[in-house]
Amino acid sequence: MKEGIEKRLVGFGSLRYIATQGLRIKGLVLVVLSRQGFPVCKLLINRNGAVKRICVIWRILMARWTESYLDVEHISRISLQVPITAIIKVQLKTGESIEGVLRRSNVGNNGGQRGWRYYGELEIETKDHQHHVLDYLDIQVVSSTSSPERLKEYEDLGLITIVGG
Repeated sequence: MKEGIEKRLVGFGSLRYIATQGLRIKGLVLVVLSRQGFPVCKLLINRNGAVKRICVIWRILMARWTESYLDVEHISRISLQVPITAIIKVQLKTGESIEGVLRRSNVGNNGGQRGWRYYGELEIETKDHQHHVLDYLDIQVVSSTSSPERLKEYEDLGLITIVGG
């Protein structure tokens, strides 16, 4: 294999074992995926076949629990704003905006143990194939940016597939 080629793996067990024992490949960047198929880290393998560097792409964290009634109202409002369309724009409370394909949205609760608490998160994949898991409590507003032109652009990037067009 040539240097610089990415090989995608599903990561089970030790990353070092996967890189050095499971495969005997030299001069390669391995992208280790979570069981859900999301990139978790990159392993840089040197010419001797040893792990040179491990780069964490993103950490898997759970969204924060609500602390007040205002938090509960905020999660409820954001969950109503999340469109079912493919491409969304999320504006965070920090002023930063992120546009991408909606990959998942999740709202849950603690089952009423020690009082009702809620959480919410969504995941989007941007044009550069980066995944962002966003806590509903950090989101100011969510809106759809889907249009025929935008859908074609994302399909050309391999992020979505338009069926029955």
